[in-house]
Amino acid sequence: EYELVYISAYPSIATRLGDRLSVGASLALTYTTYEQRKAVPNIEPGYGDGSLYVETDGVSVGYGLSMLYEFTDRTRLGVNYRSEIEPSLDGKAEFSDLGPITEKILEQAGLLGAAIDVTSRQARTVSTGVYHDFSNQHTLTLDGAWIDFSRFKLAEVYVEGEHIIENKQQYDDALAISGSYSWPVSENLRLGVGGFIVNDFVGQANRTMAFRLDDIWSLGFGVKWKWREDRELNVSLNYLTIGDAPVSTPEIPGIGPVTGRYTSRDTLYLRASVSFGPGPRG
Repeated sequence: EYELVYISAYPSIATRLGDRLSVGASLALTYTTYEQRKAVPNIEPGYGDGSLYVETDGVSVGYGLSMLYEFTDRTRLGVNYRSEIEPSLDGKAEFSDLGPITEKILEQAGLLGAAIDVTSRQARTVSTGVYHDFSNQHTLTLDGAWIDFSRFKLAEVYVEGEHIIENKQQYDDALAISGSYSWPVSENLRLGVGGFIVNDFVGQANRTMAFRLDDIWSLGFGVKWKWREDRELNVSLNYLTIGDAPVSTPEIPGIGPVTGRYTSRDTLYLRASVSFGPGPRG
């Protein structure tokens, strides 16, 4: 089992270049902690597994670039790029519950008390969105995102430069598309619909029992009701589903492959919020 935590801050600056174009830039400052517990087989008969506990942390730096272009007062396009971040973490490893022979072997190999390095990789991302406000107060949004997920990498552990925990999972790039449309029913009531779809990140040939992603898509309906100048109610009902993620393991001697698929991963969720605030001053 492992725990990988990212805590990020994005100090940013933006400016207008002419009447239509705005640009921005940011630093991606990320503090990462990684902990893992892994079984260590003892070679002595009668001993259960020992364990390896790894604890590391480190700071990494990336960057982001963004642009907003206003074609008209009603139509604008935004583009955002976030760089790849590949933190390198340093820390310590602690072995426990080792048999005497196993402990001696690890000591002779220089693994007891050895320096630990952990590497991982957060994929770069490009996202874009279009917003349009029609003259009849109808609004349309279209958004898309590409994530270089084929280069994503879970943590890998090195002890004194030797690779001891390797991530061999193969991923596909992620593509996501979303859209929404809203319109007024009356002066105080507004309705909207929206949805998104995301590909599976992991092809069927590379899917494992432990990492069973599949296509995700969702549809939603929302209501915004402003019954007073300082009171607003927002309610949305959404349906989300994830593909059945069929998977088959390699051949197991005497058993054969283990296969499976999810029968249902449908979700309905309802969200409601009430806003309180002073009305506009005349």
